[in-house]
Amino acid sequence: MLLRQAFSNLIENAIRHTPSQTTITAAIKVTGNSIHIEITDNGPGIPGEAMLRVFDRFVRLDTSRTHDGNGLGLSMVKAIIQLHAGTITLRDNKPGLRCIISLPIKTQ
Repeated sequence: MLLRQAFSNLIENAIRHTPSQTTITAAIKVTGNSIHIEITDNGPGIPGEAMLRVFDRFVRLDTSRTHDGNGLGLSMVKAIIQLHAGTITLRDNKPGLRCIISLPIKTQ
């Protein structure tokens, strides 16, 4: 349920912070004992110096101040991913943003 909330938040952010004609994609692949999820867009992206800061609580970039929110969404996403022993990184998609999530596959 938490992972569903995290992915919903990421996709809602992509929709909210990009122009209406932006293409947003989600891709999933399994490699070894990990599942990799990438959510990408071709919108304006996030400046390189801000990519790490956006995961901090209450951080809102100047470009997002015209939208509702309190700056907790991406910090919550990161906490959920880490709770599931995963990692999340942001990269420049040239143009846009690439969000890369890696989660371990638990075998029994």
